[in-house]
Amino acid sequence: MPTAKLRQDTARTFAYAGERNSQRIYWDDDIPCFGLRGYGADRRTYVVSYRVKYRKRLATLGRADALTLSEARKKARAFLGQVAGGEDPQADEDALKAASTVKTLVETYVRKHANPKKQSGRADERYLNSHLVPNLGSRLAVTITSADIADIHCAYGAEHPCAANRFRDRAWRAAAAP
Repeated sequence: MPTAKLRQDTARTFAYAGERNSQRIYWDDDIPCFGLRGYGADRRTYVVSYRVKYRKRLATLGRADALTLSEARKKARAFLGQVAGGEDPQADEDALKAASTVKTLVETYVRKHANPKKQSGRADERYLNSHLVPNLGSRLAVTITSADIADIHCAYGAEHPCAANRFRDRAWRAAAAP
């Protein structure tokens, strides 16, 4: 791996010396595991490499055109400080990427719980797909609050109060299903 003395003026002008779609990382001489990653399209980002629980990780700190070298070094030191404390700085981002959306949660609920186990499975599917999925389907399920469900309940309940209560009950049942 190439190493270099990274400076603010040279970080923006490092020549890319790789294949077309590959990346090339120039590691810094001052801070171990900190480097500048270059791509073929004159795009550069600051990265830090670390190992947590026998897993090697490469975290992107920011683009070189938006972040100064000193700011990137501060971020790298903060990342490495968290790693020294036994934490994985990217664990929260990984958990959000692995989280299900409301639409996939509803599909799973209907497939595994509503249709095979309940007589009203088709009604559950109809209520959830006609009211919950169009309003909140693309959001992550962990970000939904009771206020979001209450907003849908109020809007639907203005015209159909009894049906809105059935929707609310089914939405909470779907959220609580394993």
